[in-house]
This record gives sequence, C-alpha cells and structure tokens, in this order.
Amino acid sequence: MAVPTVPTVNSILTEAFRRCGVPSPTVAQLTRAEDEWFEEVKQELQAEKRWHVLEDTQTITSVVSQQAYALPSPLSRVLRMRFIDASGQVYPMQGPVLGLQLRATNTSNVSQYWEEFEGTLLVWPIPNASTYTYSVDGIVDISLVDETDARLTRILREMRIALIAGVMVKIKEDQQDDDLPLYRQRYEQITLKLMKQDSRKRRELIPTAMRGPGGLPRRNY
Repeated sequence: MAVPTVPTVNSILTEAFRRCGVPSPTVAQLTRAEDEWFEEVKQELQAEKRWHVLEDTQTITSVVSQQAYALPSPLSRVLRMRFIDASGQVYPMQGPVLGLQLRATNTSNVSQYWEEFEGTLLVWPIPNASTYTYSVDGIVDISLVDETDARLTRILREMRIALIAGVMVKIKEDQQDDDLPLYRQRYEQITLKLMKQDSRKRRELIPTAMRGPGGLPRRNY
C-alpha cells in the first residue's frame, strides 16, 4: 500500500483548481490563489474555534530582573504556562492574572503567575536569575507559519479537505459561477465536520504532532 502524499500549499491549490474545472492552473493563478485566497481561508478556519491541531508549546528563557517577554512566535494566544527552575522542577503557573505588579524577585518555592497583554507576557514573581524556563502552551497563528516550518505540514494534513473546499469557494466567486451557493454550503459542511473531529481528538488527547507522513498514526504513542 502506497504511503499517502504529504500535502503542500501548491498541491492543495492545484487540487482546488482541478475540482473547479481548471486541470492545469497557470503560475499566475497559483500565485494569486496562495497570496489572496489561501490566506483568507486560513484565517476563516482559524476564527471558527480553538483548534487542537493549532496548539503548540514554546519556551522562554528567563532574564534576571525582567518581567515582560514577547509572546513566542508563531503563537497568538496563551492557554497555560509552566515555570521550570534551574534543577528542572516544573511548577504550574496560575493565569491569566490581571494587574501583575513589579513588586518582587523570584524564589522557586512561591506561586508563579502570568498575564498576557497585546503580545507581551508578564510573569510574577520577577526572575532573579537567567537559568529558569517558562513553558508556554498556546494557539498558533496560521499567518505566522511559513512554508519552511514543520508545523505547516501538520496543519495542511489535518485541515486539507477544508482548505481545498474554502479555496474552491474563492475560485467560484472569481468565476462568478451560478453554483457558488452550493460550494459555500459544502465548505460549511466540511468545516463543521472537521471541527467535530478536532474536538474529538482533543477529548481523546490524540497527539496530532505524533503522526507519520501522510497522517498515518505512529505506533509509539
């Protein structure tokens, strides 16, 4: 049995054109579709729900006496944080907590708090060393994930069918096709089904990042 092909942006766009009656789209068509329509569809899907497939973990290394840190790219929203001291001990952080104040230095035996404000993370107590780590679980902003990022493969694999359906709607809008309402309805149905599948994966705690090429589950989890 052949291993399913790993989807790419180009393969998704080409498939969308093919299903819309354009078997061999030109470079100009593909470029426009990627720069305009594909970005629009990604943002539409991102706005639908808190997707499990878009969850990711990033880390921040503490800087002595520094409370504010930039939100790690490509995250756009923080779900939870953990504080890891120099010995590797992990402490869950409480947050978001509004109004954190610059009022104390850190000791590892006190409660840890975090707050997010306009792309900036605030932590308290303020670290007194540069040997700590903040582990940040958050939601990836699809627009910040470029084609060289391994996360894009995971996103394309999990959202492939909905991405194709969404781009097809954009193509039919451009073609001023009379059947456009049917394509929109199909896009909505596919998105709803994908949302239900994603929610089920969250409940079952299926680690989407631990899947092999083509989306086949690995046997070691």
